Amino acid sequence: MLYQIKNGTVSIGGQRILSHIDFEIKGKEKVAVVGPNGAGKTTFLRLVAGEIDLDRDDKRQQPGITKSRNITMGILRQINASEYDKTVDELLMEGFLENAVPDVPTGQFLCTREEMAYRAEYNRLFTEFGFTMNLKGRKLGEFSGGQQTKI
Repeated sequence: MLYQIKNGTVSIGGQRILSHIDFEIKGKEKVAVVGPNGAGKTTFLRLVAGEIDLDRDDKRQQPGITKSRNITMGILRQINASEYDKTVDELLMEGFLENAVPDVPTGQFLCTREEMAYRAEYNRLFTEFGFTMNLKGRKLGEFSGGQQTKI
């Protein structure tokens, strides 16, 4: 057993999302999580990745989640549909602007060395993922699902 959940329940905001989960991954097994919209797939993956915890259960005799060793888990996030109308360049620069500090007198964001370094890095990565620079002006919704994930 590599990873195991025994009789787990997850509630968010007082609403039970998943109940009585029994799940196990053995050895080098690969797992697919499938189901209809709203079934709790993302919540389950957030639980496995350690982003959320099982509800407290005083009846449970053992810990709800057991790992056989120190393992690392992560999630490749879903793409937000509201982002489809933005260009690749707009999306990539949002990451920079979230941490940028505006110029005090003008309130404008000035082109700094940090911004130039950020642009150079994302241009390098963008082309290393197989895209050409002229595609930065295209809207995210114009790319295939796999390309959107790379972006």
